[in-house]
Amino acid sequence: MILAGTIHLDLEGPRRLEHLLFRKMPRKVSLEYPEGKTKEEIRKLFTKNRRKFREILEQSNLPVIFRQLMIELSDIHGYEALTTLDYCKKTGCELIFVDHPSVLATCSCDGLREALEEQAMGISDELKGMAYDTLRKSVVTQVDRAYYD
Repeated sequence: MILAGTIHLDLEGPRRLEHLLFRKMPRKVSLEYPEGKTKEEIRKLFTKNRRKFREILEQSNLPVIFRQLMIELSDIHGYEALTTLDYCKKTGCELIFVDHPSVLATCSCDGLREALEEQAMGISDELKGMAYDTLRKSVVTQVDRAYYD
């Protein structure tokens, strides 16, 4: 048995998880999601939320660099589920649902716009002047430390 932990805000997470799955080639994979939804329903939920998050972010007044980072993060929302579903579809492996609070099944964007507007007020001038690649690299480095330290 292999237990792979992921970090939800890992910009490289989809690539890392796909690499691990195809390297280890498990015949059974578990997905932290409540039973009762089809694979297609799960895929649609995360895809819909990604689209909603992106729309809200694109309309926010966040500084461009921070908005760009948040959009990239919204584009990987639910990668753990979607990458796992893709792997199972490509390889035919068995998907096993592990019990999880149903809060995941009702994930929504309620309050996101207001939270983003509040966040925009507190972003430092240093961040506002930073190049996007520098910010992204810093975020990836922090996530790497969480995996490897």
